[in-house]
Amino acid sequence: METICRCHGVSGDCQIKTCFRRLSYFKVVAEHIRKKYDRVIRVKSEKSNERISLVSKWSSKRTKLSTRRLIALASSPNFCLQNPRGGSLGTGGRTCNPEGRGHGTCKYLCCGRGFVSSEEKRTEQCNCRIKWCCDVVCEQCKRNVVVHTCK
Repeated sequence: METICRCHGVSGDCQIKTCFRRLSYFKVVAEHIRKKYDRVIRVKSEKSNERISLVSKWSSKRTKLSTRRLIALASSPNFCLQNPRGGSLGTGGRTCNPEGRGHGTCKYLCCGRGFVSSEEKRTEQCNCRIKWCCDVVCEQCKRNVVVHTCK
């Protein structure tokens, strides 16, 4: 939540100041969660003396966990591989972009397995024009498109 204040008055004078709280923009919230996810603490639960405590998976000592940190009890699934029981179809056969950066690139989507390039003929509508009042008339155009799919 963030506090937003607005001024009201003649010519933008701040005779009356109205403040309210609102949710942050989704992009800001998503970036915040992503940063927390990148620094997640992986823990396992141990039961001793009728108390359950969380212990870091990489160290044997008990560390005090902050309530503001993100903790994980289980590892994230590998979405690169097909897992019907978990509901993941994997990334094999997905179309990708060999150039650029980010999540849609072949390097990211294909998980290091590489990709195959093939040429397809596609029929699309082109040279569209409005005929009289309410009709749109288009021609059918064929063009060759190079498609990249993950192995």
